[in-house]
Amino acid sequence: MKERALVTYVHGDYARRLAGLTHLTLEPYARRVGADFLVIQDSRYQPNSFFHLMYGLKFHLYDLLRDYARILAVDNDLIVRGDTPDLFSLVPPDHFGAYDELADHDHGQLAYVKDYCARAGKAVPAWNGGYFNAGLMVIPQAQRELFACPEQLVDCPCGEQTYLNVRLRELGFPYTALPWRYNLMHWLWTLERLEQAYVIHYSDIHRQGYRRESRIIGDLAAWAAWGLLPEGFDSY
Repeated sequence: MKERALVTYVHGDYARRLAGLTHLTLEPYARRVGADFLVIQDSRYQPNSFFHLMYGLKFHLYDLLRDYARILAVDNDLIVRGDTPDLFSLVPPDHFGAYDELADHDHGQLAYVKDYCARAGKAVPAWNGGYFNAGLMVIPQAQRELFACPEQLVDCPCGEQTYLNVRLRELGFPYTALPWRYNLMHWLWTLERLEQAYVIHYSDIHRQGYRRESRIIGDLAAWAAWGLLPEGFDSY
């Protein structure tokens, strides 16, 4: 049994271009927290939509959790600061950990849950509040079942993220909510927060008129000026 892995997902040419920037921060972080750095590049699950592709990539975590006690799974479009604390240590060993979007911004996430459950023909499970972002997840082996591939894949807003939120509640697994500093989304971007964030996540920023690569390069340059790039980070 291996103890820790940091896992990310790369599919297609655009994702590979992003990886040329983001992995310059992910790989050093994995080394610093004593985790193997693993990249899932293809899905055995045949996608017929973008949502199904993301479902399929994340279902590979089910197999990896057979071999690892804990996994930090992160999307390919985020960067991690050089002084970021050990995320494994911030989450109890038997808990799932992720940023709770609803703690800071309500853009209809619970409506996504109801939509998904209606399309899947199931009842909304008992809900104790919150809706986590699946772009950064700390996962224990005991919660491996969360990533078992279901018989039916259902498209809905935020796709696999909404599915995982529902499934976590159905299974009754313990969950620790992480604050925004560990997964700063674009709707919270202010200069002050960008200076305080350990992890910046670039999901959906094109909707705000940003280009991911340009924005990532700019934020890395700011970290360089503040002396916050990961150790061994040479250039980008």
